[in-house]
Amino acid sequence: MSIALSDAGVAMPRGLMVFDADARVRAHNPAAAQLLTTHSALELTPLRGVPGGAKRLTGTDAALRAQIEQAVHECASSMQPIAVPGIGMEPTRSVRTLQLRRSAETPGVVMHLSPLGEPLRRVHGANAAVLCSLTELRRREQLDCACLVDLFDLSTSSARVAEAYLRADTVKDVARQLGISANTVKTHLATVYERTGCSRQSQLIRLLMALSSREQS
Repeated sequence: MSIALSDAGVAMPRGLMVFDADARVRAHNPAAAQLLTTHSALELTPLRGVPGGAKRLTGTDAALRAQIEQAVHECASSMQPIAVPGIGMEPTRSVRTLQLRRSAETPGVVMHLSPLGEPLRRVHGANAAVLCSLTELRRREQLDCACLVDLFDLSTSSARVAEAYLRADTVKDVARQLGISANTVKTHLATVYERTGCSRQSQLIRLLMALSSREQS
């Protein structure tokens, strides 16, 4: 296990994992293993014969495992350069967000996947491809922009729109609150939907409410 992720497990309650392009876990902190087993039917199992102590996601939820592996593959391949008309060769960057839960009654965790940057590739080796964070829903007492920026790789402006959207009735209300145009709000919301993995308004609102709810005692 990498020293970087091991130390992170002491300092923060978030689960962190590093996947290679074959969806094998090359490094993780203790919180990641705990969140997986607590909030999903998946666990980390050591792979025999693979250098570096790699692990594989295993468990009874084959559909979820396949979904995660597919998301990892997509993120790992998204850094390949593509031709952009009028600009030239530019790297793409794909992020994926999934929700893991044992049942509809449990809040679960948010799994956020993003391509690994060059500094962390140097730390974790050439095979490292995707960084994964696991954050327990309902852990925070209030929704703040920093939380959204951190979880979903949003800009501060998009995070402010998402936060306002939770409290507003319409796009026009958000625009009025923030002093921006309705079209600008729609542009930011399109980014929020993409980064959070939500496809419907009700789905996004449920996610934002879960992130902002106080844990009941």
